[in-house]
Amino acid sequence: MLRAGSTSPAENGLCVDRTNSSLIAPPCDSSCERFTNKPAARCAYGDQVLYNSMIDAWSMRNWVRSEDNSGHDHFFASFDKFLPAQINHNGDAIAEVASLAAADHLQYVELMHTADDMDSAQLGARLGWDDDFGHMRERLLSGGLKDVVSSTLSTLDQDETKMRSLLHCGTAQARAGCDVTIGYLYQVLRGLPKESVCAEIVLGFELASADARFVGLNLVMPEDWYVPMRDFDLHMRMLDYLHGVYPKVHITLHAGELAVGLVAPDGLTFHIRESIERGHAERIGHGTSVMNEKMRLIY
Repeated sequence: MLRAGSTSPAENGLCVDRTNSSLIAPPCDSSCERFTNKPAARCAYGDQVLYNSMIDAWSMRNWVRSEDNSGHDHFFASFDKFLPAQINHNGDAIAEVASLAAADHLQYVELMHTADDMDSAQLGARLGWDDDFGHMRERLLSGGLKDVVSSTLSTLDQDETKMRSLLHCGTAQARAGCDVTIGYLYQVLRGLPKESVCAEIVLGFELASADARFVGLNLVMPEDWYVPMRDFDLHMRMLDYLHGVYPKVHITLHAGELAVGLVAPDGLTFHIRESIERGHAERIGHGTSVMNEKMRLIY
């Protein structure tokens, strides 16, 4: 994100909070001097200390374990720090990923993407919860979710058009990234309230049914956070029901992204199995707690 010559926080006019290396909105301090608290992001190109602090805060580089900075917390805190750089620049990000994939000799990549910019989550919050999943789905579809599907696909069209333009696809100067096939997994934010999670899950199924570029859906956000742990069973029941409505849509789930100390011991014992058997996951992300899963003996 800090590479000169590409779309970057500097081009967006963003500033940096020196206390935690988060990108923040302008106006920035007028000077790049090190005594400033809110320098422009462009200052990082001439200030190696600032540059290094941003890279360290946005990645696991130079991370050192401490009581108040676990690897888990450092990793998940990074997203909010650099998120402002991506706003209105998804096309640039897709082009960058395609270029990097081509450089690694990859022919196909899947990107997790909350492509509707949380419009479905907001719709779910407005409509409220219904314990009947069938009624909830119908209320969402009749209450505006079909419009969210259309606008999401239109936005993706625009983003991919920009990606192809940046990579000069279809011209004599076409870059290798043009040959990389990109699929999208609609990314559901499982830490949201249940009505918003349900709306996003339904949207994921609808997008995958409507457009081949969406190859499935996934649930993300820290699995050990309170809401994802509390609502895990509910999320599996949502997926189980909706899989019956959309049986051809692929599901991949982050499960077992847990360790001793993050959750109560019994929380380590069933998420992977339940994600496969009830959530219909065809692929599991992480699965690090698999050795704690309770065995089910079949005679």
